[in-house]
Amino acid sequence: MIKSVISTTIVSATLIASTWQIDGSYGVRDFYIPDDKTHTIGFDLGLDANGVGAYEIVQKAHLEAAAEYDKHEHDSDHIPVLFSGTYKAEKPLLRFGYDFYFIGKFDIDWRMNTVTGIEQSFNTAINGGIRYEKNGFSAQIDLFGGCYYLEIDDDTPREFGYTRSELKRGLKGAYGTWTEISYKKNGFSALVSYRAWREKSFWTERYTTFELEKEQTNGKKIGLRIKNTIYNLDPLNIAPYPILPWNNDIVFLLYLKQRIW
Repeated sequence: MIKSVISTTIVSATLIASTWQIDGSYGVRDFYIPDDKTHTIGFDLGLDANGVGAYEIVQKAHLEAAAEYDKHEHDSDHIPVLFSGTYKAEKPLLRFGYDFYFIGKFDIDWRMNTVTGIEQSFNTAINGGIRYEKNGFSAQIDLFGGCYYLEIDDDTPREFGYTRSELKRGLKGAYGTWTEISYKKNGFSALVSYRAWREKSFWTERYTTFELEKEQTNGKKIGLRIKNTIYNLDPLNIAPYPILPWNNDIVFLLYLKQRIW
């Protein structure tokens, strides 16, 4: 069902977009687990699509696949290929003065098959926030409400006494805050982003992203992205042992990007 929602949303957005620019990227990554102090090296492929659709809605989609050398085998039956994707559609709805805007935004964030045993995580939300823009600098803070889904792979939890039926948090209502600060000038861009999801009285997921990108004279871009994701697994911990012995990962990605369409 989740894959169907993602596919339908992205395809529908593609059909109504009037102009698209698509970039392809490849690079090397390191999937670091702080709780276990292990590194998993991999090769990464990505696609970025940017378009402006009906009513001047700006759309951005990102799809990524990574093949990893899983020498640590945290999950004994793990297939070392990770998938992730994001989709965002946004539009300024109100303008305050010259530099402040009220932004409406819809987004999807999806991740599948990590070496830490995350079978699938899926978030989707409607966001509203204030953005300040001036001379290439941008700062935005959003409040959002939506749905959150998390599923744990069964191999590691089974060793601690968990059954398959205890590994999911189905689509739940969730809310939170999202802060982004960016700077773009002369082919250079920098981004810092922090997002926190909450469900009722407890947080469910937090992630922080740091990204640098520089355009070269040949038109290609070289970039560095670091993303730290932390899951709150306490709501799933019902056996004497935690469902997973770790809940935190940091992905370091060094990549090259170029326009393909």
